[in-house]
Amino acid sequence: MEELHCPECDAVIYTRRAGVCESCGKALPESFLFDEHQTEILNTELDHAKAALQKVADESDENLPGGFSTEMEVIDRTGPTEP
Repeated sequence: MEELHCPECDAVIYTRRAGVCESCGKALPESFLFDEHQTEILNTELDHAKAALQKVADESDENLPGGFSTEMEVIDRTGPTEP
């Protein structure tokens, strides 16, 4: 996909959802924005990705030692590990 730049300040456009340039705050041209169908597809993909991440997190929490309920509880109760 071609990199888009703000017509006002020439900053790279990283999100086509906001409708404004994240650098200068000016409204982006309609042609830069996702249409309703594209937004729906992206939202569905995002929901699937979030569900997959949650599944991985839930599975990793199930395998924690010593009755810890979350990975953060392990860190809270034992302290961070040294690199």
